[in-house]
Order: sequence, then C-alpha cells, then structure tokens
Amino acid sequence: MRPHLSPALEAIAQRRGEPVRILLCDDHQLLVEALSTVLRRRGDEVVATVSPEQAVVLAAEQQPDVCVMDRSFPDGQDGIAAIPALRAVSPATDILLLTGNADAAGARAAVQAGARGFLRKDEPLQVILAAIDTTAAGAMIVIDASILRPPAPRREPPLAAPLTSREQDVLERLVRGESTRAMARSMQISYSTARTHSQNLLAKLGVHSQLEAAAFAMRRGLVCGAPDRASSRYSSGS
Repeated sequence: MRPHLSPALEAIAQRRGEPVRILLCDDHQLLVEALSTVLRRRGDEVVATVSPEQAVVLAAEQQPDVCVMDRSFPDGQDGIAAIPALRAVSPATDILLLTGNADAAGARAAVQAGARGFLRKDEPLQVILAAIDTTAAGAMIVIDASILRPPAPRREPPLAAPLTSREQDVLERLVRGESTRAMARSMQISYSTARTHSQNLLAKLGVHSQLEAAAFAMRRGLVCGAPDRASSRYSSGS
C-alpha cells in the first residue's frame, strides 16, 4: 500500500531550503546507488554503509538529518535493533526504515524503537524520495494506520454448553493433576465412566487434551486454586 502523504506534508517535502544530510544503510547496491545518485544531484549530502553497526558509528560522527535503514541484512543483523543505539548517538536524526516485507509487527516494532517511518522497497523512487523529505521535516510516514494499532486482545470462545456438576468435579481434578484412572478411583466410578466425563468436558471446552483443558480452566477462572503437583502429567488417554 502506498504511504499517505497529506498535501501539507507534500508541500514541506517540496520546500527544500537547504541540503539534507542523509545516511543510507542498505546492502542492496543497486538501490543505494540509485538513491545516492538522485539525492546528490538535487544537492543532498549522502553517506552510505552496508552495516547497521557502521551506521551507528557514522551517525555519531556525521549527525545526519535522516538515516534510511534497511530492515534485514545477510549477516543476520536487524535494522530495527540498531535504531535505539543510532538515536542515542544522534538524537536529531530521523529514521526511515526500508523493508521488503511491510508486516504489521515489523511496522509497530520500528515505530516503537523510534523510527519516523516504515516503507516498502518496491515503492517507486519518487515515493521513497518524498518519504525521505517528509521524514527530514519531522513528520511520520504512514503506510497504513491500521498496522500501527496493537493487535486486539484474544477473546476466549464461549463454552459450548454449561458444565454439569460432575464435569466441574472432573475439571477441578484435572487441574490438580489427576489422571483419568486416579479420578475413577477417587470418584468411585468405573474407568470408562470417568473417561466419558473427561471426553464430554473436552468437547464443551473446545480443547483436545486434558492439558489444554487444565490451562483453559485456569485462564478462564473456572476453578479455584492451582495444581498441587508440579510433576503432574496430562494426556487425552491416561
């Protein structure tokens, strides 16, 4: 999705009163050469590197207005991880992160780390240039505002049906770590009956094992207390 640049920000990008000092940190040579050539032709000052670690060193020395940072590097370095260090040595530098994969988690991580923008590398060159100018003006580049929102909290599905008193008893015993055979003895019922109660309980909770049932019960507050045996083992057929 194309980043949204408002008319006001476009005007800021076009009113270029002085050269912008730009630090490029990307291992894609063709992209760096294309950006460097265009930026220098229009009068900007450009320094390039292929390493986030070196970018931090250069930022401390050069104090650039903008750092255009790649997200992923062949040696495993992460551009997002370098943002706090870069901002620490050059607080006035605004950072625009470039990426081949504009996922929501990455966008939120970049902004939380201190980036001004998060942009896909396959955007047209003019869009990237406008994003650099807008970043230099201190404005945020938004690809899609929705991806910066935190994910909605998970909601547990409702129970398929209310638990019977016997199923509630079975659930509490599962949380305490009792096996199906142990439940049968303590409840004075047959193993097959205990197993039937357990299977009916799993179906109502919408889970597939006794371990999942115990975790579900604790998460939803369906039982009081906690397991009293740390070494308890669960399995759907125990």
